Amino acid sequence: MEKNAIHLYLDDLRDCPSGFVLARSVEEAIRFFQSYDVGILSLDHDLGEDERGNELPSGYDFVKYFCEHSLHARRIYLHTDNPVDRLNMYETLLAAQRSGFIDPILWTSKRLGLTARRRLAYYETKQI
Repeated sequence: MEKNAIHLYLDDLRDCPSGFVLARSVEEAIRFFQSYDVGILSLDHDLGEDERGNELPSGYDFVKYFCEHSLHARRIYLHTDNPVDRLNMYETLLAAQRSGFIDPILWTSKRLGLTARRRLAYYETKQI
């Protein structure tokens, strides 16, 4: 049976853009992937803390789950303001794609550093 398609926005604080469905946690995002086909996936990294101040699973934790379970989205945006972890998320997705764990994805991140943008442009031309 074919699943309905959605665009998924994973973020704990920001308002959800028009045309997207909001997941406030990694667990919610996983449930959406189990129930829907995801066209566009937009990811934040830092997803807050619990009531005791413990860090909740992050966007990077979701990226690892995404890769380990060979999930698919046609396009991925990394909208996090955390530059170090944005690059970690990008590198993990790219490595999984190169290794064949996930399908080729269109990448978009307007906030990657210059080195990462060059790497991204190079790999986009190689059609990995």
